[in-house]
Amino acid sequence: MTELLVVRHGQAGPTPENYDQLSPLGRTQAERLGRWLLDHGRQFSTLVVGRMRRQGETLDAIRAVYASAGIELPQTITLAGLDEYRFADMLRAFAALEP
Repeated sequence: MTELLVVRHGQAGPTPENYDQLSPLGRTQAERLGRWLLDHGRQFSTLVVGRMRRQGETLDAIRAVYASAGIELPQTITLAGLDEYRFADMLRAFAALEP
């Protein structure tokens, strides 16, 4: 069965100047998520990410955790449509596709 795992980026910076990058806590969150995914044996055939810096930094942290275990993740597909969205709207759209 195919699974879709949706991950939100880690905590963003607190000011407009650094809002599109991870805060120190956000980096820690991303690394912890990577460790959790690895520890639970999660494997990926496809990775998709938006163009926002904080999204890429989150994926980079997850990728680094896997690399430290000798596991190379697949190349990333970048989709502009994932840059900014309202999460509630996205959930409604998914629910309409699979009621």
